[in-house]
Amino acid sequence: MTKNNKKRRPTAEATLQGAIKSALPGMAASLVSALVMMLLGTLIALLCPDPGAAARVAGYVTLYLSAFVGGFYAYRRCRAYPLLCGLYTGLFYTALTLLLSLILRFDGAGLSPALAFLLRLPIIAAAIGGGVAGAYSPKKPRKRRR
Repeated sequence: MTKNNKKRRPTAEATLQGAIKSALPGMAASLVSALVMMLLGTLIALLCPDPGAAARVAGYVTLYLSAFVGGFYAYRRCRAYPLLCGLYTGLFYTALTLLLSLILRFDGAGLSPALAFLLRLPIIAAAIGGGVAGAYSPKKPRKRRR
């Protein structure tokens, strides 16, 4: 048996329930990536002349990119239903951010509730985009066997 005939990970989780089960590890991947990106964003913001303005932008970029990473990871774990993997991950991640904002009494920097809600909708869209991006894999040219 040659090296090219290695078995891929089985797609036993390629069901609708697997999409939900893969959303929780996707949310965990979102949190880890958010932590790393927030540390980098803080460093970048501190190097700017006005750290306050850069901190808000870095926060939103971190929030949306980490949702994208979570959707990507959820699809790669499930290997089916990219839209649902991203949707569930985005919903779980949005629920977590809402829960944390209630616990920590964070009011969204004085934003109206409607605007705060509208700023959380792209979290779901970014996670769905991550799931769809995870499903895309370009065809690699295969080498001819001699």
